[in-house]
Amino acid sequence: SMSKTFRLSDIEEKALNTVSLRINRELVNNGHKPLRDTEILHEILNQTLHKDNIEVSRTGSLIIKIDR
Repeated sequence: SMSKTFRLSDIEEKALNTVSLRINRELVNNGHKPLRDTEILHEILNQTLHKDNIEVSRTGSLIIKIDR
């Protein structure tokens, strides 16, 4: 399997760090092991890309529909 590199902007990296800290705090508090940032990103991609929930707006922007 071929490895791919994906660069995050500083803003994206800061946002991922914030999300990672929150998620891992919750995981540890519930008796689970923390996840690496790459594991969190893979899960975000898996839940986003493998569903029919990405649309294109009239202005050409991507819209990601999130089920809650």
